[in-house]
Amino acid sequence: QNDSGTAFAHMDRAVALQPDDMGAQMYRASLLYRLGRLDDAIVGYTRVLEKADDALKLRAYIERGLAKEQKQDFVSAADDYTAALMIEKGSVSALSRRGDCLERMGKHEEAIADFTHLLEIVPAEQTSLIYFNRARSYRALGQLDEAVADYTHALAHTSDVLPIYIERSISYRLMDRNEEALLDVERALAIDPKNADLLNLRAIEKIKLNDIHGALADLNAAITLDAANAAFFANRAGVLENMGEKAKAIDDYTAAL
Repeated sequence: QNDSGTAFAHMDRAVALQPDDMGAQMYRASLLYRLGRLDDAIVGYTRVLEKADDALKLRAYIERGLAKEQKQDFVSAADDYTAALMIEKGSVSALSRRGDCLERMGKHEEAIADFTHLLEIVPAEQTSLIYFNRARSYRALGQLDEAVADYTHALAHTSDVLPIYIERSISYRLMDRNEEALLDVERALAIDPKNADLLNLRAIEKIKLNDIHGALADLNAAITLDAANAAFFANRAGVLENMGEKAKAIDDYTAAL
């Protein structure tokens, strides 16, 4: 950040000497963004958009959208990405970022349309995150078969499989495909065996499959790893109650409060 600050000081002087140099203005706005001065960066990008050519406007819209996302202003950010797409309708960056914003805004049908367009123009080896994001929107809409299919496609194109297994297991659970949900949690735990949240998830799946003793073992392990998580105690209390261990269940319900 010190290097960026020094570069910004030099650039600020250059811009003062040549205020109509949009390339310099763009560089200045980008530095402000990197320094975390988001409001100033947005003002800078807006200044560029007033006079720049289309190539520079495309970049300014996208970067201004990124700054707005940092400020949690997803509606305005999506508008900037739409403006960028008016300049270059096949902009991968603009489509990807707009899709993410639309998903965060709960506009899942529109997000799916953007992610689908991306899948038509992006090389297969770069599609894992796109499939993953589209799957999340499908799941939010209750289109669980489509979600599972996309999670499965995402697994084929990445080594970062842990979050995909977790998300796909949730979809399987919502479909009452509990054996498959359990298998995905098992796969996730093989990657991260000391993850208390995953142990809790596996316990939930085991409860659904009537493996009460297995669920208790997982919840005991989860609580050993994270004794501050009330949900783990509440889940174990339910298991203990089911086993007839009412006194122990009461202790866990109390711990969960």
